[in-house]
Amino acid sequence: MRTLDIGKLRQEREQLTKRIEQLDTLLAAVDAFDGTAPKKAAGRPKGRGHMSAAGRAAIVKAQKERWKRFKAQQKG
Repeated sequence: MRTLDIGKLRQEREQLTKRIEQLDTLLAAVDAFDGTAPKKAAGRPKGRGHMSAAGRAAIVKAQKERWKRFKAQQKG
């Protein structure tokens, strides 16, 4: 049984990803040239989720700590 060289696999994946991006760019250019480019939907992009209550609480707590340090420095 052959052993897999992880480095080689990652390198090949990176090369394939770059090639796919090149092909996507080429197809987009061709679509734009011949007028068949898909129209973008107006409004808010899909895929953005809402922040959880726990995430929001963590951000609020961190901001309060920053303000606390800032005010302490201002007092001298």
